[in-house]
Amino acid sequence: MWCNSLAPKLLLLLFCSNNSVCGFIHTKQRLSKATCPAVERISFHKVSHRALRMQQPRNGVPEDPQLPPFLDEEQSKLYGYVMPSNPEDELELRINANWEEPEESLPLHYSALGGIRRPARHPYGKAARYSSYDEVREEVLKMDPYVPIYPTQVIAEKIGKQVEDIIKLDANENPYGPAPSVFKALGNAAYLHLYPDPESRFLRKKIAEYVGVDEEQIVAGAGADDLIDMIFRLFISPGVGDSIVIFPPTFGMYKFDADLYEARVFHAWRDEERMHRLAVDRVKGLFEPETLGPLPKIAFIASPNNPDGSVVSDDDLRELLDLPMTVVLDEAYYEFSGKTHVDWLKDYDNLIILRTFSKWAGLAGLRLGYGIFPRSIMSQVWKIKQPYNVNVAAQLAGIATLEEKDYMLQRVEMIKSERERFYQRISKYESWLKPLPSEANFVLCRVGGGRNARNIYAKLMQRGILIRYYDTKALSNCIRISIGTPQQMDALFEALDTLS
Repeated sequence: MWCNSLAPKLLLLLFCSNNSVCGFIHTKQRLSKATCPAVERISFHKVSHRALRMQQPRNGVPEDPQLPPFLDEEQSKLYGYVMPSNPEDELELRINANWEEPEESLPLHYSALGGIRRPARHPYGKAARYSSYDEVREEVLKMDPYVPIYPTQVIAEKIGKQVEDIIKLDANENPYGPAPSVFKALGNAAYLHLYPDPESRFLRKKIAEYVGVDEEQIVAGAGADDLIDMIFRLFISPGVGDSIVIFPPTFGMYKFDADLYEARVFHAWRDEERMHRLAVDRVKGLFEPETLGPLPKIAFIASPNNPDGSVVSDDDLRELLDLPMTVVLDEAYYEFSGKTHVDWLKDYDNLIILRTFSKWAGLAGLRLGYGIFPRSIMSQVWKIKQPYNVNVAAQLAGIATLEEKDYMLQRVEMIKSERERFYQRISKYESWLKPLPSEANFVLCRVGGGRNARNIYAKLMQRGILIRYYDTKALSNCIRISIGTPQQMDALFEALDTLS
């Protein structure tokens, strides 16, 4: 039973398991188990006067909520909040106490993830201090952040070099930059003060000519990331158990968006020795009648795959498309492999293909990509797309690139030639660097010979050469090197010589 002497001082009750309650009390009184028999443990801490609060309700009230009583009618009306009269001098009292089942409970709510949330409405006094942190979704609080690369300017400042001296081989960008026509188009842009075409009509027409599909099947986005987010918006209902399949190691945005939309993720791990083969049998097992749990709604496949550059086989893709789910084929690096499954769109109504201008076209900084969708869902895709997701500059740059696509595809061939030269020269370090086959504009290398991938990354960075390193469950002690210009690659090999 609670002590009446504590009633005026309650700030917040947090309800725990095992018939216990944790409370935060602002008080100057000297309390002990003797003065309050319910108190089991007491500890004092300095605290700020920001009000602590329970969280926002989502679903309904449980039929029989097992809640401890609030201290009195006044506190119940205030939903358990009392601001300290002199917050600068107050102390926090943490208590664990037993409680007895109340006759009536304050109508709190259970969240979808479990745990008690705060009432839908709660009055605040004029002195109440509010933090927006209290409103952040539980799923977001639990998420791991996506870890992007550091900007070149930040790295240059960190290692004491000029930006122009940095050799950037860490993000799979086109080292030659955009087509000359892009700079001309942006320099002549006359309508930057107006909203862009929400449907990117002229751009989509050019893309349709380039890809060889009907423009009515194309949706433009602010990079492939935007399209991936659209797909989650279209298919995944947060908090109801929808699930997806990914084939790690692979592009991190699939898992990032899955966490954001509260989707369950089935990891069909690739074999380290056969990265190009997908664990199709494991995925098919999810659809067996005896398998418990919801069926996956989407499978994401990157082809070529990031970070190893392997291309999905026709057999693996066909088996996945024959399952009752949508297959998203991410062809961000298509131009470097020349292998696409666009023609399969005519036969499969559950296939979506994604492309980007970031890699082959040198437009990573403008964020431009596109998706090719089945006709059957196009009207639904337009409903969930942000109206002005592709800005004027990106649309103009995309059109200019496609008008000069032959020039850019020549640059792609130059990168592919440099990729072959890389394989020839990397053999010099075969005792401690083992490159994997790649059909993209990067190469993944396993590090051996007692070397450490992170140390190699750090030593190259000190010389102004940026690469990626991996030390995870799927990729232990690996580095990934984007293919640069011949001059950049020569500098890389000179640096590797010093590490030998």
